Amino acid sequence: PCTLGGVTDKVKQRHPLIGNHVLIGTDVGVFGPVGVGDHSVIGPNCEISGFVDFGENVKVRAAAVLRTVPSPNSRPGRLIVEKNSTIGEEALILNDHSSDLVLPEGSVIPAHSHVVNDGEGRPRVI
Repeated sequence: PCTLGGVTDKVKQRHPLIGNHVLIGTDVGVFGPVGVGDHSVIGPNCEISGFVDFGENVKVRAAAVLRTVPSPNSRPGRLIVEKNSTIGEEALILNDHSSDLVLPEGSVIPAHSHVVNDGEGRPRVI
């Protein structure tokens, strides 16, 4: 089974917004104000949470983790995956900084990669 749910009552959009013709694999967790664009694919065993936005035609391979991590004193920036991008199997992408982390259109993040926002740039573009 998959789990889609809200995480806090402190933001206007609490629950995921899933586009048209999106495929979501088994045992996927999508929590919070996540936006998934049309024609995207989320592979099995993925976890996506926080202020994460996918453009159209984004592919997230099996067991990838994408999330924004709140700090005690500030709201995290967004994690934006622009259209036609691919996130490899078991990749870990975290934004624990107040600035946005952007994966530009057509990005390919290889399997087993670890991407974090170091806070340089506004937004930080990989």
